[in-house]
Amino acid sequence: MKLYEIKNDLREVLDLVSNEESGELYTDTLETLQLEFEDKAEGVALYIKELNAEVAAIKAEEKVLSERRKAKENKAEKLKQYLSNNMMEVGVKKIDTSKVALSFRKSTAVSITNEKDIPGAYTEIVKTAKIDKKAIGDAIKAGQVVPGAELVENMNLQIK
Repeated sequence: MKLYEIKNDLREVLDLVSNEESGELYTDTLETLQLEFEDKAEGVALYIKELNAEVAAIKAEEKVLSERRKAKENKAEKLKQYLSNNMMEVGVKKIDTSKVALSFRKSTAVSITNEKDIPGAYTEIVKTAKIDKKAIGDAIKAGQVVPGAELVENMNLQIK
């Protein structure tokens, strides 16, 4: 019998006991239903405890997995920088094997040398001041001089 069914039967018997003079006839039924109800309630409560324990275990595992992911990301980035530095040191710009292709791609990035010297036209107002590097980069590429900023050429290693 399901918990809600026991609850309904228990209610009916309680109504009969309180409404009729012959309440003694239903006393055994009432006790039986109460015990069944308590057993079912205990089962549901234990299942809830089990689910909560599983939730805690999953949360702990998520934390462990997140830390492992971050460690692997950091290691991969360090190894990429190591490989890039060594390739540039020996003058190798491209390696193409059957399993991997390594090459450098030129890119430009705005390097802010002094934020205080950046004109307000290149500052994007949000909750805090944020320098608009794209606008600065476009201006420098167009031949304008932007105090406090310069274009730097980077070599980014591509792994395909």
